Amino acid sequence: AQRRRDERSQNKGAEWEGICPVIYQETDANHPGIDFKACSKAMAYQFKDGKGLVLAGDSRTGKTRTAFSVLRREFMAGRSVKYLMASSFGLWNRDISKHGLKRWEAEIKKPSILFIDDVGKAITGDGRGDYVESQFWAILETRFANGLPVLMTIQQSGDQMRERMSGEVGTAFIERIREFCDQIGFKKKGEA
Repeated sequence: AQRRRDERSQNKGAEWEGICPVIYQETDANHPGIDFKACSKAMAYQFKDGKGLVLAGDSRTGKTRTAFSVLRREFMAGRSVKYLMASSFGLWNRDISKHGLKRWEAEIKKPSILFIDDVGKAITGDGRGDYVESQFWAILETRFANGLPVLMTIQQSGDQMRERMSGEVGTAFIERIREFCDQIGFKKKGEA
């Protein structure tokens, strides 16, 4: 029985290496630059009732490293996970066009936790991002409507995001995230 558990653990470890980029595989809370207090809060966070988690703050404060640590914990505990860089939405959109919306929606509903890194990078604020914004909105609405949590990292505040988004979408978008996600703020070392 112990040998089977060890084999399953090894298989999970190998599977995790296929999900997580190499630079984030060995991250711990003592990594230089990580906001230790925020990281500890995130590591203690329990996903329940479909509520997601937003890790917000400046670049180089450890948000992505922490998010991968949280995601790894959930994956090793048996939950299915998916990682998506917001900056790769264009590739996803091409895949949606090629394979259809039904397959895309099924893919969005499949993982227990969907991790979207650097949300703000998908929002251009130049009018060209309207389609990407609508796709991102569709991802969040699909997850929230089905009681499925999202883990996100973001550098901008809600107000900054709202200003960069087109039309009234920004206000609804930010309110939806606030309704369905808890937030942990990350600060640079030395900031109060």
